[in-house]
Amino acid sequence: MTPSRRELFLALAAAAASRAADDPVAIPGKRPMILHNDRPEDLETPLRYFDSYLTPNDVFFVRQHLPRPSAIDPAQYRLTVNGMVSKPVELTLADLQKLPQHTLPAVIECTGNGRAFYTPKLPGIQWGRGAVGQAEWTGPRIADILKLAGASESASYLETDGADRGVANTPDFVRSLPIKKAMHPATLLALKMNGQPLPDIHGGPARLIVPGWDGTSSVKWVVRLSLTAQPNAASS
Repeated sequence: MTPSRRELFLALAAAAASRAADDPVAIPGKRPMILHNDRPEDLETPLRYFDSYLTPNDVFFVRQHLPRPSAIDPAQYRLTVNGMVSKPVELTLADLQKLPQHTLPAVIECTGNGRAFYTPKLPGIQWGRGAVGQAEWTGPRIADILKLAGASESASYLETDGADRGVANTPDFVRSLPIKKAMHPATLLALKMNGQPLPDIHGGPARLIVPGWDGTSSVKWVVRLSLTAQPNAASS
């Protein structure tokens, strides 16, 4: 029987994942990683690197939904805070660094981690077990940032947008959080990762950290926080 196009795709994807797992490749700023895509970058952590409580930056997995934006000059970085606020603000990196800084360990895990082992096979990146990592993240609480803009008590969601942009008709990557989770003391705008300035490949100079939620909620290269009454349609 001739295989269907879907069956052929899944077989090729599984074979590619198998080859990748056996042949980690060198990536700038990283030790050899399992390469699933190079643009946007999707890099899996080989299991041999999981030998410590915290996953080092140079072996932390990478999942990019859209091509990585050009590196943001920290001196030029701006964060817009708007929506249901009394005084919209635009904050520099220095402004964010002046706020109380908090450090906490948190796991980031791709929702597709382990997809290579699904039966029946499903389309998508055929992650093994390495699309996960734990780091110590440091930065101001989202609650403290929103306080600067006079957050409305009527807001129900926090909409977060990063500097990455889709190609052609690919929609922008925007996520909404219920306000209760956004205002939780553990929800941070991370400026550091394991004590170092947040690497560009991991969302530097600033990314959202939402402990206990799927990795897609921890938006990278954050340039806008908007308080809204309804969730963004792309997040539904």
